[in-house]
This record gives sequence, C-alpha cells and structure tokens, in this order.
Amino acid sequence: MISRVVDNIYIPIKELLIKKSAKPDVFDSLKTLQMINDRHLSISRYGDYEFNLIRGKSVGYQEADQKLIQKLRETLKYKRKQQNHVVGIPMTMVSLEGVTSESARFWRKYFAKNQTWINGYLNFNEQYFDSQISRFWINRNSKEYSLKLLDEWRSIWNGKNVLLVEGEFSRFGAGNDLFQNVRQVKRIICPSENAFQSYDLILEEVLKNADREDLVLLALGPTATVLAYDLAKEGLWAIDSGNLDMEYEWYLRNKKQKEIIPGKYSIEVDGGTRVSVIRDEKYEEQIIAKLI
Repeated sequence: MISRVVDNIYIPIKELLIKKSAKPDVFDSLKTLQMINDRHLSISRYGDYEFNLIRGKSVGYQEADQKLIQKLRETLKYKRKQQNHVVGIPMTMVSLEGVTSESARFWRKYFAKNQTWINGYLNFNEQYFDSQISRFWINRNSKEYSLKLLDEWRSIWNGKNVLLVEGEFSRFGAGNDLFQNVRQVKRIICPSENAFQSYDLILEEVLKNADREDLVLLALGPTATVLAYDLAKEGLWAIDSGNLDMEYEWYLRNKKQKEIIPGKYSIEVDGGTRVSVIRDEKYEEQIIAKLI
C-alpha cells in the first residue's frame, strides 16, 4: 500500500485523497450556541493558532509545548465519549457564507494550504460545532445575526454564578456590561503568555473552586482548548469563550476593524500586548486566585 507521512503518521494515499476533498459536518454559530445552552455542553475550540500548534509552530503567546501539541491532537480527533463535551472547528472550513470579504480571503488562503492535513486529524463520523462563536462582530456581514449570537451568549450565563479563568491582562467583561445579567463573577488569573506551562496548577485551582459555580468560562488561548475537555471529564460546564470580550468592546464602539482597547490584552492588534494599567475595584474584588 502506497503511503505518505503526515506529521509522523503514515496515511495511505487513497485515504489522503479522500480526506483532501472531504468536508466535516459543522453546525453554524447560532446552532452551536443554542445547543451549548440547551444541553449545557462544554466546548473546546480550534482556530488557526491551535492548528498551527498541532504542527509544532509556536504562536504569539504560546510556545509549541510537546504535551500541549499531543493534547490538542487527541482532543481534535475526538470520539464523543463525553456526552457533555463537543469540539469546535471553523465553520469556514465548510462555507464562507455570512463572513466579510476580508475574513473570507484569510480562511480561503489558510485552508487552501492546510485543510488536507487538518482533515487527517478529524473524525468524520462525528458532528463538529463552530469554533467561531466568539467572533460574533468584526468578521460578520449581518449585524442582525451578530446580535442574535450576542443574545444567545448572554442567555448562557443569565442568572448564573460564573468562574472566569483568564490571562493576566485579559480583563474579560471588566469595564463593560457584558456580564450585567450574571449572578456573580469570580476570577482566576493566569499567565498571559505560555499559560500551558502552568497547566497542572491551573487545572488544580479551577477544580478546587469550580464545584461551587454554575459555569466556567475560559479565556486562555490554546490552553483553554484542552482545559475545557479536562474540566468536562470532571462533570463541569466549561466553555472556551476566547476573544468574545474584545469582540464585545468593538461592538460597543461600532468598529469595523480591530483596534486596541485600553487595559485589555490582544495579540491581534499592533501594540495590543502593551497593556495600560487601569484600576478597577469591582474587577479586583472578583479575583479569588492569581497564578502568575
């Protein structure tokens, strides 16, 4: 049998050709959020950074740690052993409908180069969910649809006690009204860069505190992708919520392009990692642990 090596895995050429043209089954963003809400599903989300790490390429705020790479690979090629956990991949692998022309160009180019090997890690017998749920504003053509996504997000945490696990300078939901309808927010602050190097400590701290909360939100880059799965195995409701807060800030400002938000870390904007110090007593009071 003729084979080809892809990331140190021998894949038969016939299977590789099939995978090259195959399309995974992916729910759209609204359906994804509705099912997360209705069934209390935890979700691990994959975007270009997570895919790049799988291939051993460091990204701006996370070095390519071998343990992280292995966990990302295992979680991506999942079988639905955990009924409370799902995996999100970009709906743009299947369709570019509804995204801006700029976003469509990016994903078209990215998947033209990478989709074949990404397909090699997917389980085509499973239903995937959309990892772009956190990208509700900037990349969307329909602002009406954007608001539906935002409403669904707010419905997820409505009246709940939320444990937020985030990078040191993320300040997710701080200084805005994104969490105006939660009962209570508590925060565990983690390193903004190379958070996975503190993974065992982060997991231990979350498990120590999460059983008293209704929902765990993770804003911790690729570390959140694998953490959501490990928390789901412990019976917790954990959502990798990613860049949602920055999207909300851009929505509040009615911005069409990404820009720096004072006091909040973003690797996607020039100068966005140089974060200004902002005193916020409410935010400080919500912090129950600092792992930095």
